[in-house]
Amino acid sequence: VKITRSLLDFSHASKEIFQPVNLNEAVEKVVILIGYEMKLQNTVVEKELDPDLPLVSGDSQLLQQTIFDMISNARWAIHKRYQDKDGGRIVIRTGYEPDKKTVCLVISDNGIGIPKENQDKIFEPFFTTKPVGEGTGLGLSIIYNIITKHNGTIEVDSQPNQGASFKICLPVLEKENNQG
Repeated sequence: VKITRSLLDFSHASKEIFQPVNLNEAVEKVVILIGYEMKLQNTVVEKELDPDLPLVSGDSQLLQQTIFDMISNARWAIHKRYQDKDGGRIVIRTGYEPDKKTVCLVISDNGIGIPKENQDKIFEPFFTTKPVGEGTGLGLSIIYNIITKHNGTIEVDSQPNQGASFKICLPVLEKENNQG
């Protein structure tokens, strides 16, 4: 039932309506969707979610799509390195940075990594290092656009054969009034 409900939530077209969103819940919904497939591919998904995470203002569907696409990219990079043998690991971490008033989501993998010379180009439309038929080069540019619409930032840290870590930060939802 959980998977069906997640798929139904996920399949509705986004209306780009910004509402209070708990990023932990968005992560949980995506992990329910992909968890079984990850197990089949011998990839461990670890969650380190801050239980006291403040809400952000956003389109929960677009944010779930972002998380799903980030994990799909991580899975691809892991597959290229491990060929579905044991060893693949994705860590999904959330945290609050009070000094910056941002909530951050970090998705790290231990896949093939991204060479330094490509790191500046990965968010450009149609840039891809994947073989023909495996990628359009639009995934990360779509993610970049979604995060920009949410007034957020995205950065990458990667070394070849050491994996990649993507950090997305979104502004905390400011309370309408400071009473009570």
